Amino acid sequence: MYVIALTVDLDQPRLKVGADLGKDRLQFLKSPAVEDTAAVFGYQHQMNMHSKHAVSSVPKVLAFVPRPDQNASMERQAFQFELMPNGEQPRQMSRSAGCVRYVYNQALALKKERYEKQEKLTRFELDKMLVGWKQETPWPSEAPAHALQQALLGLDRAYTNFFRKRAEFPKFHKKGIRDSFRESDPKCIKLDQVNRRIQVPKLGWVRYRNRREVLGEIPSVTVSLSAGKWFVSISTRREVEPPLHPSTSSVGLDWGMARFYTDAEHQDQL
Repeated sequence: MYVIALTVDLDQPRLKVGADLGKDRLQFLKSPAVEDTAAVFGYQHQMNMHSKHAVSSVPKVLAFVPRPDQNASMERQAFQFELMPNGEQPRQMSRSAGCVRYVYNQALALKKERYEKQEKLTRFELDKMLVGWKQETPWPSEAPAHALQQALLGLDRAYTNFFRKRAEFPKFHKKGIRDSFRESDPKCIKLDQVNRRIQVPKLGWVRYRNRREVLGEIPSVTVSLSAGKWFVSISTRREVEPPLHPSTSSVGLDWGMARFYTDAEHQDQL
């Protein structure tokens, strides 16, 4: 049996085949990350069965989060720039945001109906329904495919936060309020910093007002409308080198009235 390992953040998983999991697998199965991973894959029932070693009768989807390298540090950063769309691009952005809002509200209505009946509606079921919605109503296909999937993922997270008492029950999205859509496939995103432009599915190349250099890999971008202007938020991640001479000692400081501070060994005073 092969094992699929989740190697990066859950927003855009990269899958690879692994075999020797050891303690990492057990640590993952006992962690809250199981629920988040199940939300990404849409296989909640499989995630529950992993600890019972009963995955032979279902698709072999077994995920774990490997132990991070203690000597490496991953820095995450977001860069926001104002877009300068032209021609049909502003209307396409509005259509994409509208499609995302439609899918989110449709899914929320169904989940709310099931919730009132004390029934569950899994992410896997919603993914299948999304295909049907595209066939029944062609216009949702005007938005990038990953943006629609991100709408379902966002709703799934909102429900998770509600059940964990981190937030209120999810609300329906209204037109003109925080209109946005997100592209989460790095292969579909291209950044040309020399010419100050970015390529997003369904939009093509869009110019932006460059204020600073974007550093690191780009796992996702979010296009949003604010005060009548369109903006792009570019999420990045990059490894940061550890300090050349990491400190292995510590010292305590005592603040007082007579002296500003005195260290624990009384070797330094101010």
